[in-house]
Amino acid sequence: MPVVKRVIDLSHPIYHDVPGYAGLPTAQITRLFTIPMHGFNVCELKLHTHVGTHMDAPLHFEEYGKPLNEILLEDLIGEATIVNLTYKKPKEGITASDLDQQ
Repeated sequence: MPVVKRVIDLSHPIYHDVPGYAGLPTAQITRLFTIPMHGFNVCELKLHTHVGTHMDAPLHFEEYGKPLNEILLEDLIGEATIVNLTYKKPKEGITASDLDQQ
């Protein structure tokens, strides 16, 4: 396994109505119990597998592909490059030229 110099968490929080894949419903979070009324908090989550930050398993596109629970974490670790694209507008595509400038 490679030596990890730094881990950067790129995940986004999941919240009620967080947008997901176009055409699929948003995440629904319903509070079922609260501390003032019940002495504890419990929420019900209703969401599909393309809400928020996620990784598609090979099983998503291949009939006999691996599910996520069979993919080792060490197989997902590697070198990375940080690219500053803060000048891009929301939903503006990233081009090869943008990456060449880095």
